[in-house]
Amino acid sequence: MKLLRLITLGLLAALVISLSSCQKDPVPTDSLAYIPAHAASVSTFNLQQLMDKADYPTLVQTPGFQKMVSEIAEDNPTLAAIVANPEQSGVDLSQNVYLSTLLSDTDEPLMVFSASLSDTAAFGRMIRSTEIKALPASQPFNYATTPDDGAMAWNGEVALLAVSQNKDDVQGRLKALLDNSSKASVAQNTSLRKHLNGDYDLLNWLSSDFILRSEKIKSGGALLNYSEKDLQGQHMAHTLTFEKGYVNSEVALDLQGQIKNDLSMLFKDEVETDFATLAPAGTPMFMLTAAFDITGLNQLLIEKYTKGMAEESLAAFGFDVEGLIDELDGDIMLAAYDELNIIFAAKLKDEARFLNNLNAAVAEGSLDQLSDRRFRFLKFRKGAPADSTGQSQGIDIDGQILIQDGLLYLASNPDLLKQVESGDTGLTGTVADAMGEVMMEQIFTAIGTPAALSKWDDDLRRIEDVRAGATREGVQFRVDLEEKEMNSLRYLIEQIQEEEASEL
Repeated sequence: MKLLRLITLGLLAALVISLSSCQKDPVPTDSLAYIPAHAASVSTFNLQQLMDKADYPTLVQTPGFQKMVSEIAEDNPTLAAIVANPEQSGVDLSQNVYLSTLLSDTDEPLMVFSASLSDTAAFGRMIRSTEIKALPASQPFNYATTPDDGAMAWNGEVALLAVSQNKDDVQGRLKALLDNSSKASVAQNTSLRKHLNGDYDLLNWLSSDFILRSEKIKSGGALLNYSEKDLQGQHMAHTLTFEKGYVNSEVALDLQGQIKNDLSMLFKDEVETDFATLAPAGTPMFMLTAAFDITGLNQLLIEKYTKGMAEESLAAFGFDVEGLIDELDGDIMLAAYDELNIIFAAKLKDEARFLNNLNAAVAEGSLDQLSDRRFRFLKFRKGAPADSTGQSQGIDIDGQILIQDGLLYLASNPDLLKQVESGDTGLTGTVADAMGEVMMEQIFTAIGTPAALSKWDDDLRRIEDVRAGATREGVQFRVDLEEKEMNSLRYLIEQIQEEEASEL
C-alpha cells in the first residue's frame, strides 16, 4: 500500500508540474494561431500598451502624426485608417498584433500583418470607408487588394494583410493561412511562447531558418565546420520596452547542440579583474570589460580550421598563438577618457613569458624597447605582398605597451602609461561607479556617456548614458534619456517630429 501511495503521489506531482508548465507559457489563441509553424520571424506589438505609453489620444492631434497618416494612406489606406482611429477599426486592441515572415522553397517571401478582430462589422465598414473594393469570394472570408500591391483577407476572427513580390498568388496564400487555424502554428513554438509570456512593448523573434535561406551564410557555416542540421532550430528573441526616462532592450539566445556548445566555450562566466582600480586615474566617458575563455577560443580555432589565419595575422605583429594562449588570462578592458585618450588592458597569466615575447619582437624589429617594461610599436608587416614588386604592406600603429602588475596596457598617449607606472590609478565618476556595481558579475559590460560627444552630434545631448551587459542568459541594453518625467516612447516620437518640422 505504501508503494502504491508513493506511485500515486508521484504521478500527481508530475501532473501538477506539467500543468504548471503549460500555464506558464500558454499557446496564444489570437491571430498568431493562423501563422504556420515554418514562420522564419515574428514581430509582436503590444498594441494597447504602446498606445498608452505614447499617449495616443493627444498624439493623433499633432501635425506630425497627421502628416504620417496621410503618407501611409497613399500606399495603404486600410493601415492608415487603423492608425488614425484604432478604437473604431474593429481591431481588438487588447490582443497583440504580429508581423510575420513566411519563407517558401517554391515562392517569394510573404510578409503578413495579422490582427485579431473584436468587431467584424466595424472592420468591414472601415474597409468600405477607404474606398478599397472587397472582391466577391465564394470562401467564408473577405478579400481585397491595396494600392501598394498588397492584399488582405479577413473572417470573423482575424484580419491578415500581406505583401509579396509575387502578387499573383497572394490570395491563394492568404486563403491557406485562414485555413491554418486548426493546423500546426508558430504559436506552438516553445521558444516563441516563452518570450511572448514576458514583459515587453515590442518583441522580435527569429528562427535560424530565416538566415538559412542565404546560400552565402550556409557556405560560411560549412567553412566553420557546421552542417545545415547544426544551424537549424536555433532561435533568438529581442525585446524593446519603453519606460519613463529610459529604453530597455534585451536579447535572448535559444540555442542548442553544437552552436550552443561552441558559444559557451568563448567566454568565462564573469570578469575577475577589478579594472576600475587598475586603470589610469580619471573620469572615463566610456568603459568596456569582457571575460574571454582563451583555452576555449583556441579549441574553437582548431575545430573550425581558422587557427592558421589567426597565426598568420598575429605573426605580422611578432606574436604567436600558442604563446598568447599560455600568457593571456582572458579578462580585457577598454576605457576612453575622451576621443584622444584611450587605453586597453588585458590580464596576463604569465607576465615573464609575455615580456620574453616582447623582447623577441624587439630583436625582430617589430617593437622599440623604451625600458624594461615599456615598448613602442614600429611599422609592421601585414603579410602578403602588396603588388608584383614584392613590396610588403605595412601599417603604422602609434602606441606604446606597458607590462605592470600582471597586466598588459596599450595606449596611444604615453601619459596614460606613466600614470600606471607611478601608481596613479583608480577611475572615478558616473561611468566608473556604474561599472563597479556590475563589471565583475557579467561576461561583458559596457557603459558610456554619449552626451560628452554632443559637439559632433547635437542629438547625443539627449542621451544621459548607455549601458550594455551580457551573462549566460542573454544581453541587456539600456539607454537613459535626459528627459525623466515623460515616457521614452512619447519623448522619442516628439523628438522625431521636431526634427522633421525643422527640416521643412
